[in-house]
Amino acid sequence: MSKIVSNSLRNIFSANSIQLSFFTLFIFSCADTKLNNPCDPSSNDYATGFVLKITTNDRKAYCEINIRNEVNSASFPCSTCRIFTTAVPYTGALGGASGADNKCANDANKPTTGTYKAFLSDTIARRACVTPNCGGGSSEHLDWVMQPNKDYVRSIGAVVIGKTDSNGLLTTQTNAVTVSSVTTWLGFNANWTTEPMLHCSDWIDGTGASTGTLKDQITTPIIGAASNTCGNSHSLVCVEQ
Repeated sequence: MSKIVSNSLRNIFSANSIQLSFFTLFIFSCADTKLNNPCDPSSNDYATGFVLKITTNDRKAYCEINIRNEVNSASFPCSTCRIFTTAVPYTGALGGASGADNKCANDANKPTTGTYKAFLSDTIARRACVTPNCGGGSSEHLDWVMQPNKDYVRSIGAVVIGKTDSNGLLTTQTNAVTVSSVTTWLGFNANWTTEPMLHCSDWIDGTGASTGTLKDQITTPIIGAASNTCGNSHSLVCVEQ
């Protein structure tokens, strides 16, 4: 009898071990690589990236994951797309564009469905335009977060914010992004090009040594000319993809 019980226990343990192995493999195979961003202070790889930046003095190498532009995980683009502002404000040390995207994805204000990216501009990973108002068309985009000729609404109440033009720019707004005062980091000039010096060193510097543009989203338009040093904290505008 004891031998039968022992064999039964051994079979159960073996089966559970196999299931546990498959479960462990599933967790690691499905991990979001954007969490391992050497440019993001909240990442496990931040220390490695920081050493790389110091030893090479190469910001591009330090933020390499941002230049690669992660593939959007959404199967289909949104039809009517939602916008929200993050509940949590951040310094300019966002971890670059992909670090900011990760913050949108994990924010308490994010709807339960949809993939969202941060409405930001910088010099290495994300921009709307090279020339004023994208005079050369949508080919000027770099990992841009808005689609052309698309309706955008508030995530709460579906209140219409506006419709983008053929270049994917929200040049005309029906309503502001929020109904309460929320300042958000941006990095744009008023003509949708990247402000060359006001993007918190491509959104990796959270000190008073750098400056970034921002806007109170209780008023229109979505972009503006105000600025603040990067050691201060402001929210992000997050746009559905």
